[in-house]
Amino acid sequence: MSKRRFGHVKPVEKMEIQYLREEFRDDESEVKVDLICGVYRTEENEPWVLPVVRRVEKEMADDVTLDHEYLWFLGLDEFSQAATKLILGPQSSLLQQDRVVSIQTLSGTGAVRVGADLLARTLGYDTVYISVQSWDNHERVFRMAGFTTVLNYRYWSDVTKSLDITGLLEDLSKAPENAVVVLQPSAHNPTGCDPSQGAMGQDR
Repeated sequence: MSKRRFGHVKPVEKMEIQYLREEFRDDESEVKVDLICGVYRTEENEPWVLPVVRRVEKEMADDVTLDHEYLWFLGLDEFSQAATKLILGPQSSLLQQDRVVSIQTLSGTGAVRVGADLLARTLGYDTVYISVQSWDNHERVFRMAGFTTVLNYRYWSDVTKSLDITGLLEDLSKAPENAVVVLQPSAHNPTGCDPSQGAMGQDR
């Protein structure tokens, strides 16, 4: 009988979101609403695709100049450049000073992992701050990349039902030099609370 090479591997502990998804799937209520992931859904609880996305998909299907050639390892350069200009603005001083590097990754988690690897392996950073309300996988990703210290900063206030900018700034003011801060300025998961322009100005 051959040896089971992976017999000693223990199953990975499920994240809370996996339990929630299973509970939602098994719930027989006809009025249940899936708020687990930040996605648009129809009244039938099916993913809702933006009309512009449908239109572009059709245009791409009919465009004979498009192919399925392999992208180079940093992704589609035109996409990365366009996304960067959209986020920072085409007149951004960072772009004009050539201080921005953009790459295309697989999903948000993929981007976090690439960034964590870069910071840990290239710069030797080992401390990261993540908001109290965050995805479970963020801490795991940073630890797997080599970060040894994972700390939390306050983000959401249950009292005001809004951003706890005072607590956020107080916590981050104690961060040591070279500490990494994970900040999701748009569509914050899981609170849905985004910092205002004024709050972002204070954070600087």
